Amino acid sequence: MLAPGLALVLALASQVRIPAIENTIAEVQKQAGIFNPQIAEAVGEWGPRAAAAGALIAVLAAFGDTYAKCDVGSGSSSSTAEGSNSTNAN
Repeated sequence: MLAPGLALVLALASQVRIPAIENTIAEVQKQAGIFNPQIAEAVGEWGPRAAAAGALIAVLAAFGDTYAKCDVGSGSSSSTAEGSNSTNAN
């Protein structure tokens, strides 16, 4: 059950904008000669949406994995069906 909670926390954290980190990344890119203002603007506009979509997928995958590990419904219904069949045979 840790995975869905962790995925949810990461999903929320991905939406927090920290200007100091953004400025540092831009400065490093400028110094390395790889800064592109058009790409930076596009990432600034679409980045949070992409992060939200990725976070939603991660949360759904984590819950799906947890659900699959729980094996809900298969244990009790099959034993009840077997029990009723054996009683009918006697």
